[in-house]
Amino acid sequence: MNTCRMTVVAAMTAGLVCAAQASEFRIVGARALSMGGAAVACPAPEYAAYYNPAALGLKDSRGALGLAASMGVRDTGIAGHLDTLMGLDWEAATDNPEGPEAEAVLAELDKIRPTDSIMVMPSGAAGIKLGRVGGGIYPSAQVVVYAHLDTEHVNQTSPLDDPDSFAFNTSRLYAQGLGLVEVPLAYGHSFRVGNGTLCVGGAVKFIEAVTFDVRQGILVTSDTDQIQDRLENADKLSSGFGIDAGALYRSASGRLSLGLLARNINSPAFKTVIGAEFTEDIQVLAGAAY
Repeated sequence: MNTCRMTVVAAMTAGLVCAAQASEFRIVGARALSMGGAAVACPAPEYAAYYNPAALGLKDSRGALGLAASMGVRDTGIAGHLDTLMGLDWEAATDNPEGPEAEAVLAELDKIRPTDSIMVMPSGAAGIKLGRVGGGIYPSAQVVVYAHLDTEHVNQTSPLDDPDSFAFNTSRLYAQGLGLVEVPLAYGHSFRVGNGTLCVGGAVKFIEAVTFDVRQGILVTSDTDQIQDRLENADKLSSGFGIDAGALYRSASGRLSLGLLARNINSPAFKTVIGAEFTEDIQVLAGAAY
């Protein structure tokens, strides 16, 4: 069903994501993973509703169906520190802030940067194309675990004499996340332009979202039952809708494709249990494939 054979792929991706709580553009399918941002210029027909609805206007295929699943993990440096901290005796360190256990904990905490975190990003897809209409179900999630360090209570002194003693340290693990199930209905149309074809298209998406927001913190030495309990009481389910629009140019030879996609033009937002918001801000992506 795919008529695009590429010997060279060039891609540029510009994500206009303004809010810190906005999620990343999630890659769907092995072909798109190998192409990077160029997939918006030459998406697989079955995933056109997700990558660029304008591609539905092409006559690459009358119908297509695809299934995909992936898992991404990104560690910016915190995993090793957490592993070390969980192996230290935190309770003994706070009971005796002047002892060697406290010294070891403080030495490890000092190595953690504010930007250190670990992100887990599972995703999946069930995409379909029928003529110029496309749709599907696209579940994904993005969960970030990071540390909030107490940099005031770090003195290796007796808590009876010093209010900034390590005995009062409140360093915690925090977790935030956004899980989405997007169900788009998309349409694309094509026009003859000079020595090629110009396609435009759009998609309206129903979005079911679940947010996770653990701001009260989890002790670094918490057992898995306590962590699971905090996460189970930190989720909130809500729904909304999103709007995508795209354009695509394909040369008459079919060798050159240029694509432009604007996702979540209406910036849908989803509340968390503490009243904050996760916003799916507009993302603009451009790609070129030859």
